Amino acid sequence: MRILKFKLIAFGPFTDVTIDLDKGDGDFHLIYGPNEAGKSSALRALTQVLFGIPTRSPDNFIHPHQQMRIGCVLQHSDGTVIEFVRRKGRKNTLRTPDDAALLDETILHKFLGGLTREIFATMFGIGHEDLVRGGQEIIRGSGNIGRALFAAGAGISDLGRVQAELAQEAEALFSPSATKKTINIALRKLKEIQSQIRQAELPGSEWKKHDTALKEAINRKKEIEATLEEKTSEKKRLWRIKEALPLIARRKELLKELDNYSDVVILPEDFAERRTESLKEYRILLESKSQAQEELQRIDEEIEGIDLDENILSHADLIEDLYQQLGSYKKASKDRVKLSVQAENIRREAEEILHRLNESLALEDAHELKLKKTEKVRITELSTNLEKSRASRREILEQISKLELILKRIEADLGITGSPKNVDDILDAVELARERVPMEKHHVSKLLEVENSVKSLKARLSQQSFWAGSIEDLLTLSIPSSETID
Repeated sequence: MRILKFKLIAFGPFTDVTIDLDKGDGDFHLIYGPNEAGKSSALRALTQVLFGIPTRSPDNFIHPHQQMRIGCVLQHSDGTVIEFVRRKGRKNTLRTPDDAALLDETILHKFLGGLTREIFATMFGIGHEDLVRGGQEIIRGSGNIGRALFAAGAGISDLGRVQAELAQEAEALFSPSATKKTINIALRKLKEIQSQIRQAELPGSEWKKHDTALKEAINRKKEIEATLEEKTSEKKRLWRIKEALPLIARRKELLKELDNYSDVVILPEDFAERRTESLKEYRILLESKSQAQEELQRIDEEIEGIDLDENILSHADLIEDLYQQLGSYKKASKDRVKLSVQAENIRREAEEILHRLNESLALEDAHELKLKKTEKVRITELSTNLEKSRASRREILEQISKLELILKRIEADLGITGSPKNVDDILDAVELARERVPMEKHHVSKLLEVENSVKSLKARLSQQSFWAGSIEDLLTLSIPSSETID
């Protein structure tokens, strides 16, 4: 695998920094820089772009966790090239170069060749502290240069101790001539078990005979189970018939009895209630009939006792009409007195009105004062115009009052201000202010951005658990080196 490009998009102290390793013909690249330039951060980013950014990454002091991004372009030995971006998250962190879609993590397996995060960090991501610790272990070693170099290259600083422990463990497990070693005991037991297995094994012909017998027994068992199921079903059917025999005999008896009543009318279920109601109605009708007959007999007796005058009967229609008009006549006679009083009062009021209009006019001459239709229309129009004129007059008077107040206020203001002054300078200032409006708006927007940045910084400072202070205190602090932070 070869790294062609390494992109520090948003990580640690870096923002949109690209390290191009594809230039030139050599495969060895030396990257150098002063202290605090970000070499250790770049080394951590190289490990994390391949294997993922940790959940509690300390490299978010400029870019928040959700904005952290690292990009990379890799080339396989067969010439295949892959480009991807790694974001911080718990899953689905491998994305396309434009950060718009997800990529499958298995794509990287071909390029990593089975490397894990730990092996990569040990073999290829050795930092300053790892080199110092490895050198100290080499100094404390026994002088085996090959072993020391391997230990320094592989990151196994205590290789001698590990080899000694492995030798002791091997000696405790196995020895060719020993009888009580763990592996020797296991081998002896294995031989015994293998011997027992050989003794317990059957010849092929014997196994085939037993297998054939087993298959025949299984088939016979299936046949017996099928026969048993069939017999069981037949037994249940006969049992149900046995249980139903008494009921069948009783059913035949009931059917014979039912033939004797074949011509009987089947009554509805509510017949008893309907019969009771019908009897009640019948008794009521009988009682009504008896009363009607008695009343009819009485009327017949009254008719027989009446002495009729045939002359009166001949004027029956006239008598009926007069009887109908009698009610109206009685009502009119009662209302006549009240109407006479009302008429007299109306007459007196009319005479008084005529006397006010013209003393020489009598009530009989009142018809001369009757207005013509055109005069009535004209009077109505004049009345409407009068109301409109009165309303307009009230509005005009109100406006005059308001205008008088405004006039007095203006006269008072004129008395205070005196003669008008030259306003050319003011107009020039207004025009200049209009020209500076965009600059003021830009200034206000920048102030808002600064205010928002300060609020964000204060919020992030309030989340710190190991330090508390203001922004001003933060600006006076000295930033430690990356080695000290590590």
